[in-house]
Amino acid sequence: PLTLSIQKCLLCEIFNGIYAFPIDLISEIVEVNPKDFYEIQKENVIKVREKVIHVRKLNELFPSTIFNSDDLNPTSQNVLVILNYKSHYVAVPVNQLIGEEDIVVKSLNRNFKNIDGISGATIMGDGKVALIVDVVYVLENLVQNA
Repeated sequence: PLTLSIQKCLLCEIFNGIYAFPIDLISEIVEVNPKDFYEIQKENVIKVREKVIHVRKLNELFPSTIFNSDDLNPTSQNVLVILNYKSHYVAVPVNQLIGEEDIVVKSLNRNFKNIDGISGATIMGDGKVALIVDVVYVLENLVQNA
């Protein structure tokens, strides 16, 4: 049986792909200058509202890479989506904000079912597929590996 649900998500372009982040797990979206980035213990961080938040590219959030290494050369990024779950934060650079939409979530078929950090997919109006990021898994995984 096919299981479908509808979820409000922020759609973003990252590494020439489209990714969806559930709206209820987004703390805020910030625009930053390169001088706003700091390095603490070899990790990029930013300070937002007196909080130090780790900055992680999308490919760094998944235990097994789903990206082709050729895709990991993003353009100059200065928009960060700050994700939040149980007071744990991470900022993800995005190339472009596409917009907020109610999307139909489709479960992944068996070829893609075991990609940790991806909870499903949706087909956009133009026929492109957007992967839905499992923010809870990603943040819990970051906390466990910290």
